[in-house]
This record gives sequence, C-alpha cells and structure tokens, in this order.
Amino acid sequence: MRKPAFTLIELIISVALLIVAISIALFATVGVNGLIQRSEARGVISEAGRTTSDEIRRVVNNAPVGGVAPVGPYTTMINGVPVPDGTYAGIQVVDFSSAQSSSACTVIGRAIVSSTPGGEEQYSIDPTGTLVAVMIYTITGGTGRCPDMNISTPIYQNRLTNNQSIVKDMRFYLQTIPCQPVVAPSCISKQLLRYAMTVELVQKVTGNTSEAKKPTLTLQDGLPIGLVNEATSSLSIDSSTLAGGTVGSAYSDSVIVSGGLPSYTWSLNTGSTPLPPGLTLQGTTGVISGTPTTAGTYTPTIKVVDSASGSVTKPISITIANAPVALTIATTSLPGGTVGTAYSQSVTASGGVTPYTWTLLSGTLPPTLTLTSGTPSATISGTPTTANTYNFTVKVTDSAASPASATQALSIVIAAGGSPLTITTPSSLPNAVPNCAYSQTLTASGGTPGYTWSVVSGFPIWLSLSTGGVLSGTAPASGGPYSLIVKVSDSASPKPNTVNGTFSLSLGGLCGGGI
Repeated sequence: MRKPAFTLIELIISVALLIVAISIALFATVGVNGLIQRSEARGVISEAGRTTSDEIRRVVNNAPVGGVAPVGPYTTMINGVPVPDGTYAGIQVVDFSSAQSSSACTVIGRAIVSSTPGGEEQYSIDPTGTLVAVMIYTITGGTGRCPDMNISTPIYQNRLTNNQSIVKDMRFYLQTIPCQPVVAPSCISKQLLRYAMTVELVQKVTGNTSEAKKPTLTLQDGLPIGLVNEATSSLSIDSSTLAGGTVGSAYSDSVIVSGGLPSYTWSLNTGSTPLPPGLTLQGTTGVISGTPTTAGTYTPTIKVVDSASGSVTKPISITIANAPVALTIATTSLPGGTVGTAYSQSVTASGGVTPYTWTLLSGTLPPTLTLTSGTPSATISGTPTTANTYNFTVKVTDSAASPASATQALSIVIAAGGSPLTITTPSSLPNAVPNCAYSQTLTASGGTPGYTWSVVSGFPIWLSLSTGGVLSGTAPASGGPYSLIVKVSDSASPKPNTVNGTFSLSLGGLCGGGI
C-alpha cells in the first residue's frame, strides 16, 4: 500500500513553514519601507534631545492669539519669470507672553546652510532648504514685529535636523477657531497652527535590492495658539498729538495703537482733513513721514483696522512751524563810558527761536559792569570804576530743539572821570608886532591833566606851536590876519580826550612900544 504524500501532521507543519517563509520574505520587503524606515527617520529629526515638533510646540504654546504668522509664501524665479511657490518656509512668533522675552522673535522653518570662513554654520529661512533650523532675532524700535530676516543677524541659531537627513517639505497654515461668546463674551478668536513635515534619510537602507529605499517620515500636528481663549482690550488709537515739525526739515512720528488683534492697518479716514502737505501715512506701520512744506496745525482723522476686522478712528494733531530766520546779533559797536558815571547799553539779536540766552564768551567787561539776558536784547550795565579799553565777545543762544547761536566781538572805552577837557585861552590872540619876536601860551583845563598841543591848520611859516602850547616866532613886516586851528589832548588812558580850538591873530604895533 502506497504511503500518502502528506500526513495531516506533515501538512500542518508544511503550511506553518510556508507561513514562516512568507513572513520572512514580507519582512525583508515591507520592513525596509515600514518599521525600519520610520524608526531610522525619527532618529534624524532630533538633536540634543529636542525634536522639531517639541521646538514648534514650545514656541507656539508661549504665543498669544495673533502672535504667530507663517513666513512666506515665497515667489520662485523660473527662467526669469516669477512663479508663486505657495509654500510656507516656516513660522515666526512675536509678542510673546511673559514666559519669554518680549524683545525677541523666534523663527522656525526650512533653512539653507552656509559656512563662514572660520567654518561656523549659518542658516537662513528658505522654502527650498534641506534642514530645519530655529533662529531668534532681537526686536528693535518698539514695533513688536520680526525684523527683516534677509538683512538681520540672529542672536541665536540652531539646527533641528542633522546631516543625515533632508527636509523634503514643510508647510504651515493657521486655522481660526471661533470663541464661545457665552463662555467668554470679550474673547478674540482662538487659532490653531497646523503643519506637515517630510524628512528623508540621505542613505538608502540595506535590504532586498529591488525594494531598498531612502527612509522617509512625515510628521503632522495641530497646535493651539494660546492655551485658553484670550480676552483683549478694545482696539484703541493711543496717540492724540504727534511731534511738531518744521517746514523744510525731515519729519517722522508714529500713530500708536493698542488692543484688538494684531496686525494693524492704518489709513486716513474717509472725509478727513488732509495730512500736512509733504507728509504721508504708511499703512502697514502707522508712521507719518516726509518733509512738510506748509506751516499750520493739522488735525487729520486716522483709521486703524485690526486682523479681526475691528476698526477705530481718532483725530490727531500735528503742528508744523515755519523754518526760523537765522539767529544774528545786530549790535556791532557800543558807546564809551566814564569812570563814576552810570552806564547802560543794549546788545540786540534777531531770528532764531525766542527766548534768548546771553553769555560772555571771551574777554572782560569793564569792572562792575554786568551782562543781563533778555529778548531780543541783553543789557550791559553798571558804574565803571577804571578807565581803559575793554574788548570782549558776547554769545546768544536761542530756544530751538537744536539750539542755534551767534557771536559778536565788541569793545567799550571807559574814560577817566572829572570835568570835560576845555581850551581856556580866548579865541582872539594879542597882535604880533611886525619885525618883532612873538610869544603866547595857550591854556586848557578839565579832562586828565597833562596836555599836549599840536597844529591842525592855518599857521604861517614864521609861527610855530610847541607841545606845551607855546606859540612863538618873529612876525614879518606885513601879513595876516591869520586863523589858527590847534588841537589839545589830555593824558586819559588808554585813549586821550581831544579838543580843537580856533584862534585869530593879526599884525600890529611897533617893536618896543614906539610910535
């Protein structure tokens, strides 16, 4: 009797062996594309114990509603033609909660890598990047916005994927979840950040040659922005009066907004009075800038709209002043004074922005005289005590925001005190006798004693005048009459006083009194 090909037990064993063989074959194929690839891929999307998902979650959990925005989309140039990419390279988070500094902006996304001459890696966000990086920037200027990542330097940067991986894709979008008015009537919309990221290993995994692949892993998640529905203050324009400006000078100031849901859009309200001529309002920043051309006070009405379509309007005031006239000192000289006699004179300025401040820049005023500030004039006053010539320079400064100043060199001559210098000799001199010697002494009084005489005009050739005031000479047989003009100077210092005198002289009589 022929033995059957398979007993029941042999059949069962054969089937079991076949199942094992099939399982081994399937694992060699499916395992490469399934369990192995996922476990190996997961290992490349973390560094220093922190995964990309962990980092995104950490940053987003600290952000309030309205504080998260995708970076992008970008436009790719293909053959010189711009083609919208539509891919968001990353997210940027600003306006942090108290858990983080409000002066920083964190950006996470696909990035490209470059190296410095010293070998240090640097990253920049780019939708075509092959790694994921985190960068933190300093927010400047009080804008509460991320800086321009193309020109700004991060204060911190780090990879979130390593050198064995390539980021094939990374996309973000914001989903708005409406508030529940019954629960939180004053809240604003809650948001959810959704993202998907695909990472691929650089090296293929060994296994069945026909089935070996580069392991990949796709991560997807949705993260709430703000852990609870957030109440917010009403949208408000905080500015009422902006800085003043000057015709012809560059101007810039901002309309400050608070509350509502960032970001904001500024505009000039319909029907509003215009801005000062020469100024414009930047809709994305609220900055009013330009060069004003016309003086006046302007009250334009500004409108602000937030991201939740809330809006508010408010008139603001801007005053533009005419450009000031150049500051100058009009006084160029001062009269002299006399010892013991009260002195008071003004030094006058014009232009600039009043009031003025006056100072003695250099030199010395006459003793006991003082300089007192005033507008438009300063006053130099007092009773001088010492004769001399005093040279000094005064300075005037105006009250402009950037003060202007002007200077002027001046002098004051202080003469000695006493009666004024006077010639006391009568104007009609005794006759000069023909052919006889002539002598006559001139006299003076007042001023500072110690007089000096000199000829001015009208003297005949035979007559002379000494510095002591003596007229002398031998009169001719005929001539005259003569009109003599002389000058006398006293001994005042540093500048003598002088007086001119005119005398008449005729010829007459006989020598020795004969007839």
